[in-house]
Amino acid sequence: MPEVTVECPLCGKVIEITAYNAVTKSDALLKHINEDCIVNRVLPPLPTKGPPLPKALGISWPWRSR
Repeated sequence: MPEVTVECPLCGKVIEITAYNAVTKSDALLKHINEDCIVNRVLPPLPTKGPPLPKALGISWPWRSR
């Protein structure tokens, strides 16, 4: 049986599918994105400011300096 591959559109890694009859390309790609893809490990930076919150609530943004 020929080897089947699919390329991750997010990170560009080529994923080899050895048991193609048991796993579809979509399933293999979803598993890669959820578990291995480097894009999932990159966290967006926290903003230095957020919109003002009502003082009556008594809460503030956790990253905002007081």
